[in-house]
Amino acid sequence: MNAMLPRRDDVLGLLRRRGRSLTVRELAAQLEVAPSALAGFARFVDSLAQEGALRLVDPDRYTVEAPAGWVRREPSSPDDDAPRLVGGTLRRRGASSWLEADDDDLTRPLVLRGEGQGTHGDAAVARLERYPEFPDENPEGRFVASLGPAGTRAAEEAKILRREGLDPVTEVVLDEPTRASAAGAATAPANEAAAAPATAPTAPATA
Repeated sequence: MNAMLPRRDDVLGLLRRRGRSLTVRELAAQLEVAPSALAGFARFVDSLAQEGALRLVDPDRYTVEAPAGWVRREPSSPDDDAPRLVGGTLRRRGASSWLEADDDDLTRPLVLRGEGQGTHGDAAVARLERYPEFPDENPEGRFVASLGPAGTRAAEEAKILRREGLDPVTEVVLDEPTRASAAGAATAPANEAAAAPATAPTAPATA
């Protein structure tokens, strides 16, 4: 346990990584604040809320202020710490790939890190791993699964299940026979690649 108070950036960084509100005691436990320093830490957290860096969302729960361009979604319960999944349409241009999210939570493209997977225009699910820290940054995440061509009944139903929390995290991309069957039922534009923006979003620089 640390008798010294954590730095401002430590508190803000923890809340950004967790993606949900936390109580002072939860913050203190994860930042290893000593019991003897808890009262001082509570005053420190309250001062961050007073200056606008944190927001009090319940009598004793704090969340980090969201930068312009995205809205944080609170979990259904304080103990819900499952990975955040986002559904949308997969876009690819060269080596870059990103997700145009269906949800209103994210108004900027979700940049996908790692090796590119899936097909341009697919309905897809990604795991949100990094919230933007500044208004001009994009959120970042990793590809989870392709649900087939966007607009097909199976793909849209899968996204509804995901939004309702009934779709488990699946790391399997649809096989080619399934994709071919779904593509035959879809009425996609003749040139879907034209829907891609002229310039692919650039992933924020990482330290």
